[in-house]
Amino acid sequence: SAIEKDGMVALKKGWHPLTVKFHEATGGGQLTAWYTAPNGEKTILEGDVIGN
Repeated sequence: SAIEKDGMVALKKGWHPLTVKFHEATGGGQLTAWYTAPNGEKTILEGDVIGN
């Protein structure tokens, strides 16, 4: 089963660089990235909030 790790940083409105490093060597890996919106709602990072 997945283990949740988290951290916190305050950001101003706008675009910010984000790097995710993920290594899994035994099979069955899982990675879910989320943010907490200003209203306190935990939201999964999806294409409408990520650019490249």
